[in-house]
Amino acid sequence: MALIQNQGSQTGASINVNAFDSLELSGISSDKKSISGLFSETVAGNTGNIEVSTKNLVLENGAAISAKTFTQATGGNIFLNISESMQILGFSSIDPTIASGIGNYTLSSGKGGEIIINTGQLTSLNGGTIISGTFGAGEGGNLTINASQSVQLSGFNPFVPLASTQLAVGAFNTGNAGTLTVNTSKIILQNGSNINSYTLGKGNAGSVVVNAYNSIDITRESSDGLVYNQRFGISSTAAFTSKEIQQLLELPIVTDGNAGDVIINTNRLTLKDDTLVNVSSFGTSNAGNLIINANNINLDNSNIAAASILGQGGNIFLTSDYLHLRNSSITATAGDNSNGGNIRIATDILTATDNSAITANAFRGRGGNIRIDTKGLFVSPDTQITASSERGINGTVEINVLDRNPSQTKVQPQAKAVVPEVVSVCQGHSGGVASTFVNTGAGGLAGDSEKQLYSSPGWQRDFVPVPASDNSTANEQPTRVVEAQGWIRNSNGDVVLTAEANPVSPYADVSASTCHAEPNLKKNPEVRTHSAESIRGGF
Repeated sequence: MALIQNQGSQTGASINVNAFDSLELSGISSDKKSISGLFSETVAGNTGNIEVSTKNLVLENGAAISAKTFTQATGGNIFLNISESMQILGFSSIDPTIASGIGNYTLSSGKGGEIIINTGQLTSLNGGTIISGTFGAGEGGNLTINASQSVQLSGFNPFVPLASTQLAVGAFNTGNAGTLTVNTSKIILQNGSNINSYTLGKGNAGSVVVNAYNSIDITRESSDGLVYNQRFGISSTAAFTSKEIQQLLELPIVTDGNAGDVIINTNRLTLKDDTLVNVSSFGTSNAGNLIINANNINLDNSNIAAASILGQGGNIFLTSDYLHLRNSSITATAGDNSNGGNIRIATDILTATDNSAITANAFRGRGGNIRIDTKGLFVSPDTQITASSERGINGTVEINVLDRNPSQTKVQPQAKAVVPEVVSVCQGHSGGVASTFVNTGAGGLAGDSEKQLYSSPGWQRDFVPVPASDNSTANEQPTRVVEAQGWIRNSNGDVVLTAEANPVSPYADVSASTCHAEPNLKKNPEVRTHSAESIRGGF
């Protein structure tokens, strides 16, 4: 054991441990008076820090690393730089009520120190704990864990009620708890383990921020056959406790502190076997907000909840690509006269089956509001989505099913009319009145999408024939139009096209100059095209 206790007015010295390969701390003395570990305490001046650098760290059989302040002095910090793996295992075989763990506490008005852990893998089993707490008026310190590979918590201490394996920040008096932050690739919580913040007094619970860029799996699986009979997961709670603990810690009968917020960012969040993520208040205080950003959220017989008994209900915000509920619920509830919290879900696909529920309910207060924005909503008939109040005003439920493929509804590019070319056999003559050729297309082509479309009949591929009227003559034959084969000059000197060809000499020389030899022949037509704008505007 290494202990530094500062009873003077100056800042206490620090404990520095550098172990090239590993550091193992294990056990307690047979008389239970001495615990293996590293300890820094102050009863006057500021507490010194504890710093450990090694590849592997093991705390087992009740061993501990701890910093405490008993006065207005600031508590010391705990810095652990464990490059490969860190293990916190179980409890003492001599006294099962003593768990292996790391803690930083303030028991008076002094501010608690920080706990900062940098490691590759963090494993805590069978009741092992890492806690930053305040038992006085001082603010609790923050707990920050940076594990590049994984965080795995599993099991509980079967000899102590509710002694789960946990990472926690807590407030047990008037001081507020610090913030708990976990940054890692993968988190596994099994069989009674928790990541949480809580208050049992007048101080507020701290916020919980979890960033696991790969996955978070919370399940009741157990390898030792022991099953934890309480719900567990990730939470922030204004809790209540037994009369015995209230008297021991001089806690109020009803918790006054507010629950903190829970913020989760991950690629995949999976909850199975009656596990939960929640913010809740069981006293007169308010529940916090619950914010989850995940590509995939899967709930199987589990819950995401924001609840309060006497205070205002918390809000739930979920953002995902895929959200699936099977015999599970997402609830924001409030008791007594409090208003229910709101639920906002934004997901590409939402499926809910097997008696699942999304509810924002209240008792006497107003029910909360539910808004769901999704591209696909698939729910079984036994699924409930409600926002109600038993004796107050109901809330609202708004479900927006968005377009799955917005590109299909985009305005298509404006079509362009194809203008056929007209070939001139003869070159045009100077002088005279020019004729024109106009291509109007098939009709219905607007020159400007913001202007009026004028009717213009044209070729229609799909049409419905209209029967002839009764007064039509069945045997009447239309006059057949014959292509001109020749021409003659009438008495006025004008050229007239004829159905019969002109008699010609078989050896006559016909060339383009023949056209120029006719002074009275009108000039070839001028080929003129018009834009869709000129077609729409008329001639």
